[in-house]
Amino acid sequence: MLTVNTCLGVYDHLKFNYKGIICLQSTLAWGFVAVFIFGFLNKFVERFVFSIDYRIASVMAMILVFSYTADFMQSFSESLNMQNMDIRAEMRKFIKMFHR
Repeated sequence: MLTVNTCLGVYDHLKFNYKGIICLQSTLAWGFVAVFIFGFLNKFVERFVFSIDYRIASVMAMILVFSYTADFMQSFSESLNMQNMDIRAEMRKFIKMFHR
């Protein structure tokens, strides 16, 4: 899982880099990949998607929406529980400070 301030690539050793986070070579490579995906693969994906029966696509869409909603609700609930645990720990520290 990626976190904030995670560096996926270090390009300090390459020429034409900007602060070691981006370089000309990788930018050009990703540009060619994007042209390939949108120019070539997109046609096949579009044909496949349009070939799916409407009823099957509707059921698949509903399953995806429900699964994303359930995942969000679980993640949100876990986040609230973690925040509550942090608040309780801070309150215990505060109370112990005055019980000395």
